[in-house]
Amino acid sequence: MTTHQKTLLTRNNLEAMNISYSNTHLLKLEKDSLFPQRIYLSAQKVCWDLAEINSWLEAQRARRRANNA
Repeated sequence: MTTHQKTLLTRNNLEAMNISYSNTHLLKLEKDSLFPQRIYLSAQKVCWDLAEINSWLEAQRARRRANNA
C-alpha cells in the first residue's frame, strides 16, 4: 500500500508565492473553479495543496504565453 502525502500551503505560503488575493476574491475564484479548492483543517484553518497550486500557476503561465503569441 502506498500513501501519498500532500504538501499543504497556508495563506502566508500563498503570499510568499506572490499570490496575494483577498480571501473574498479567492472564495469567488474557487466557487467559479478558477482556483484550486481550499482544504478545511478546522472551521477557521484552511490550506491548499501545493501540487494543485503549481498546476494552476503553470496554467496561468501557459494562458499568458498563448495570449502573447
